[in-house]
Amino acid sequence: MFPAFFDYPAELVGIEKVNGADAYKLHVSLSGGGSVTYVVDASSFLVSRRLVSRDGGPKPELWENVVDGYLDVDGIRFPDGYSFAGRAGREKGTYKRVRFSVEPKDGLLAIPSELK
Repeated sequence: MFPAFFDYPAELVGIEKVNGADAYKLHVSLSGGGSVTYVVDASSFLVSRRLVSRDGGPKPELWENVVDGYLDVDGIRFPDGYSFAGRAGREKGTYKRVRFSVEPKDGLLAIPSELK
């Protein structure tokens, strides 16, 4: 749900036009050998598309997910799902249940002692 550039270093690899507006292309190399390139709207900073490459077979696979819209939940914007090329043409994956304000277990969000 959240882009990998929150967890891994990202490289700006270009700027392109998407529906007439500037969008940043950010490339992220993943620890498992794959990579993701995100297309991020330059004014809203929302992801509009991601290209996923998985290096695990004889040739790398590449697939595209397009974010069709966002939902606003308590001032935080979340994608309502992704569209992708499927067996029946363009298909849509949606999130059916997302929970917020979950009571985490004690210590889950604690600062590790070595960082205090």
